[in-house]
Amino acid sequence: PKLTHAEAIINRFSVIIFVFQLVLVVIFGIIGNVWKADTGEEAWYLAYANNESWYSPLIIPLRFLLLNSTMIPISLKVTLDL
Repeated sequence: PKLTHAEAIINRFSVIIFVFQLVLVVIFGIIGNVWKADTGEEAWYLAYANNESWYSPLIIPLRFLLLNSTMIPISLKVTLDL
């Protein structure tokens, strides 16, 4: 299928934004896990469990992935297709 110049630019920017989003998730995930190990476990109001499971280090990065998931709006692609 042929792509217009505008679609090619939008696709390129979407890839750049997606990679930027993944970089942010990795950086903030590492920072969040380091903070949790240093300071977060001492905070009684956060109520972290003493026995952590194997997926525990993945929880904070996945939270940041959910928070950053609105960087590429679906409406951008839908509007472009119309």
